[in-house]
This record gives sequence, structure tokens and C-alpha cells, in this order.
Amino acid sequence: MKTSLKNDRADCIAIIANGQAPPFNLLDEYLKDVGLIIAVDGGSLICRQYALIPDYIIGDLDSIDRNTRDYFSSVSFIETPDQDFTDMQKTLRFVARFHPKTIRIFAAFGKRPDHSFGNLLIFEQYSGDARLEIYDRFGRLRRLKAGRYSLASIAGGTVSLFSLQPIHKLSLSGFKYEVSNQNFDPYFMGISNEYTQNSCRISFDSGTLFIYEHFPLPGK
Repeated sequence: MKTSLKNDRADCIAIIANGQAPPFNLLDEYLKDVGLIIAVDGGSLICRQYALIPDYIIGDLDSIDRNTRDYFSSVSFIETPDQDFTDMQKTLRFVARFHPKTIRIFAAFGKRPDHSFGNLLIFEQYSGDARLEIYDRFGRLRRLKAGRYSLASIAGGTVSLFSLQPIHKLSLSGFKYEVSNQNFDPYFMGISNEYTQNSCRISFDSGTLFIYEHFPLPGK
């Protein structure tokens, strides 16, 4: 469906899904610098709960009743009935036209396990250039492509790292449990590691790595 775009570009975009509603103070903190807010179908109910007006509401819209449509009468609705893709997949495709550098996703997990697992697989397969940041009530999940990273961290902070696919020549430094140039097949799982300094280094040659940091987050 064609729609007029509110902006040609938005460096940072927020997506609010239909999982467990995040605390209001979390949304308030991480929506301050976003250029667009997009509600995924029932994510509009979370927006309504917090009196937040998104720029778009997208999906097959099967979770939205007439009262919610009337409440968001000023918002652009984008109905995407194709059942071959989930509403999250449709939303990530839609968001690509704004060429964001960062996509912050809220309420992607926490209700139905099948939806949570499906979203995790979608994030794992994401092929866009934007940084994905997925927030829940306890922390932030980020997805890293193969490469070398120097990341801010908080000494003593809890962090977990895992990959759903083989990962090659993985090195972790600045952690309590470090790894040096190791291969992991068919997957890697490092749960409840710990930062030992205020910066860390991560490198790997192939695969995709998820990093989950508990609150408080570096830089906040």
C-alpha cells in the first residue's frame, strides 16, 4: 500500500510492538531523540496506554478496534494483510525506506513465547544496515554483524552473549570470562558474563552475535 511519508529520512526510529509493555520511564528516556515512532498493530494499545501518538500504525490491524482507530484519527494507518510475513517483518521492511542508522524496538518479547521466538529469529536474519536495539524491562539486546568492535561498558555490569549460528574466530576482552580467537559450532552461548572495565572489545569473522546488557546501560 502506498502512503505519503512524513520524512524522507530519520536517523533513529522507534518501533513499538505488541509484547509486554515497557515501563513508561523507559520509553520516556529512549524516545527523546527518535525521528519517527511506529506502532506495530497492537503496539498501538501500548501507545494509547501512555498517551503516546505514533507517526504510523502498521500491520494487518487485527488487534485494533474501532475505538482505537478513532483515538488515533490523526495517525497514518498502513494496513498490510499479507499473512506470509509477520507484522514485525512488514514493519522492518517499511522502516528501511527512511534509511535509519538506529532502530529501537520495544515490547518485542514477554507475552506469547511463539511471538517472542519468532521476533528473535527475525532480528537474527535482519539484513539492513541499521543498528538494532531491542529493549525490555530488564535491559537491552543488540545484534552485531561480523567485525571488530570497541564498546562502552560498565565495570561490574552483567552481560550475556550468544549466537544462533556458528561463529568463527570469536574474541572477547574486557569481560570476566574472556575468549580468544575461538570457533563455536553450531552456536555460542555465554550467559551472565560480567564486564571488568568500562570498555570492551569484541571481534569475530563470521556469524551474528547478540549482546544483552542489563540495566543500567553504558552511557546512561
